[in-house]
Amino acid sequence: MVKFLKDIFTEDCGEMFCMARFLAFIAVATFAICAIIHVLNNPTLDLNQLGIGLAATLTGGGAVIGAKAATQVPKNNVPPTN
Repeated sequence: MVKFLKDIFTEDCGEMFCMARFLAFIAVATFAICAIIHVLNNPTLDLNQLGIGLAATLTGGGAVIGAKAATQVPKNNVPPTN
């Protein structure tokens, strides 16, 4: 379990902590907690708005991780050629 979490929250090298992945995880966890609290306090649930909010959260997290990966230097320290 510890190796799984380390693989999720570290860079490709496996040693450096990746803040973008951690913040994306926090955003999804916060969204899930807020959705659960909303369902418990309000018996009506609008699935369209729930889906839009989840899609925005996942898209934002994926965009940040993708942008970070595109600018990251590979392990062999050779910049990517376009």
